[in-house]
Amino acid sequence: MTSHIRRLGRLFCCLVVIAIAARAAYAADPVKTLIQDTIYRADGSVASGTILISWPAFVTNDGASVAAGSFNQKIGPNGQVNIHLVPTQGATPAGTYYRVVLKLDELKADMKWLLGDGKPGCIQELTRRVARHERFVQKSSAIGVVMATLLTIIHVGMDYLKWRH
Repeated sequence: MTSHIRRLGRLFCCLVVIAIAARAAYAADPVKTLIQDTIYRADGSVASGTILISWPAFVTNDGASVAAGSFNQKIGPNGQVNIHLVPTQGATPAGTYYRVVLKLDELKADMKWLLGDGKPGCIQELTRRVARHERFVQKSSAIGVVMATLLTIIHVGMDYLKWRH
């Protein structure tokens, strides 16, 4: 009887260890987005060099925690890039992005990547999203400057009218 209870206890312990390991494996691997593209130089030739990617700590839209980190990857033959990254859309803190530095033989380029909802994307699409966002910020800044100028002119005009009377 004692050996039977002992075997059941061992089986229970093994099941608990397997459940904990399965939970840790599941929590350790969030869904990733495939970034696949070809990188070209400004003259149209394929690029060669290294991609340096870094990111701050964040929590994904699904609740998975991602620690801050960085890694390097060589650009493949014919400028090919295949990188799997955790999406930042809906991440906490808001506005989380990957910082990407391209070290191309003699040329360095720097841009921000905003990853979408986990669907495959390409570098050109991500570049367009960043450019659209930056245009919006510039337009908003310009509108703010115009409004501040108008309010200043109105205020000066009112002071002039007060002083004149």
